[in-house]
Amino acid sequence: MIAIKLLGSLLLLTSGVWIAIYEIRIGQTRISILDAWIELIEGVRTEIDCYLRPIHEILIHYPPDRLCACAAGKAGNTLHALLQGALPYLDRDTRRLLSAFVKEAGDSYREDQLKRCDFYLLALRKKRDALAAASPAKIKLCITLSLCGAIGTALLLW
Repeated sequence: MIAIKLLGSLLLLTSGVWIAIYEIRIGQTRISILDAWIELIEGVRTEIDCYLRPIHEILIHYPPDRLCACAAGKAGNTLHALLQGALPYLDRDTRRLLSAFVKEAGDSYREDQLKRCDFYLLALRKKRDALAAASPAKIKLCITLSLCGAIGTALLLW
């Protein structure tokens, strides 16, 4: 009977550790997706400013690994496809910002497109900085809650 309790407690503690690791990875993925989108918008802005290329041509010449980073590892060759891959990792405000960027990209004159890119870059950088600033506290909270929950449940089984 004690061996079963010990095994159950060990499984609970292991699940608590895995939940903490999973939450930490999700948080890091959110930050890396925002970094990739910021880099993509900077690249789009540069291409529009220097060469006045259409969006589909910009994406054709953009490095495929960076496109995958925007879509959380999923392949995509349009802004809409990249956004669909990233949606599960984004909060509501970031979704709204990126959806608006995807809808507005390439549909106006050069000066308007540059202003829009600057606006979205500023807004996404603020979101990224806020997320990165909250990350250490969130990591501590995830670790504490998942391990304490697992330990508490294991103690209840005894």
